[in-house]
Amino acid sequence: MIPFDIESIDSGTTDLPAIAALGTSDVSLMGRWVELGKLFLCKPGCEMEGAAVMLSRLLSRRDSAAVLRPEFIEWAAREITNAARPIDTTAANAGLQIGSVLRINGALRVLCHLFSAMDSHATLDAQIPMLLDIFQMDAFDQHSITRKLISKAVQRLALLMLPATNAEMGRAYARPSLRENLSNNAGAASDSMRDDEAESPDVEVPLEMEAFVGILLQKLHDKDTIVRWSAAKGIGRISERLPMALAREIVLAVGDILKDETLVDNGLIDVAMTTEYSWHGALLCLAELSRRGMLYAQALRQIVPWVVRVRFASIGQGAVV
Repeated sequence: MIPFDIESIDSGTTDLPAIAALGTSDVSLMGRWVELGKLFLCKPGCEMEGAAVMLSRLLSRRDSAAVLRPEFIEWAAREITNAARPIDTTAANAGLQIGSVLRINGALRVLCHLFSAMDSHATLDAQIPMLLDIFQMDAFDQHSITRKLISKAVQRLALLMLPATNAEMGRAYARPSLRENLSNNAGAASDSMRDDEAESPDVEVPLEMEAFVGILLQKLHDKDTIVRWSAAKGIGRISERLPMALAREIVLAVGDILKDETLVDNGLIDVAMTTEYSWHGALLCLAELSRRGMLYAQALRQIVPWVVRVRFASIGQGAVV
């Protein structure tokens, strides 16, 4: 990173061949860098990743946040929206062309890197509704990399809008012994203690957080493992920064996936009427929440029996457990 304002080294030269080839009316140095990066966002391979990293670092600078960042995010939203429209809507299998998919993935990669590099969401308030509309589009059902990038962008934007993790609060869920955690007395005592602790931190949760978590919960049902894995990671990271009462609701919502996606007949699971993708996504998320110490005693008593049922149903299907 250049430790001073880029404008101080901007000579305003416009007669160089490389600059003329960009065909841009913006004569500022940062503006020309942005246009150069856009050219490579639709290229497959390392060119796309390199352009995304360069643009994210440039747009995360303080001297570019006021003007270039909102303008670029609006451009990225328009790029994704326009590329998501099928060229031939009359075809029987109308879908996205490879060029459109590359344009979408390039814009999403920049957003992922940018949300990770930014230190505040103050300049994004006007763009968040536009981004939410993009994250909930149905045009990416056939492209696993695109759905994974959407999952990453959603969780990184959500983390940007939440305060940093409080390590002590995050570890307040777990007890050193599983036997102690599952015991009724310890569970009741620990639950009451955590209720008191949940009221102490004053965490302001944005209204959009419910939509972000809802998108990630839906991604747990995705047919591709990379999407389910990314969503599970995102839910774990977001839950770690939320107040304990809201984090518990997320834990129960993930546990409900196992119940809702499991048809039990006379105490036995009807394997033919179950969705393996949803099972796997829910179990990945529960493992991530457990790794972060977010499964409190009451949740364990409700979830563990369903985890055991799903495990034996997987064995019955011939799956390796």
